[in-house]
Amino acid sequence: MTLFWCQSGPKVSYHRDAFREWLVVEDLNPENSIEFSMTPLELLKLGFKCISAACWPRYTVSSKERS
Repeated sequence: MTLFWCQSGPKVSYHRDAFREWLVVEDLNPENSIEFSMTPLELLKLGFKCISAACWPRYTVSSKERS
């Protein structure tokens, strides 16, 4: 199942096999992908963190921008 996809950016998807659940992040280059094995509770926590970050963003200022 595709969770996020953009023509000029990454593709984030989720799939299950017989033993595990996977969160997959792929770059524009299809040869590079990162797969995370996650439990359903970890996926739920990630989902809530993404929702929280979208609703209440926290802006940080790097030391280069302050000078």
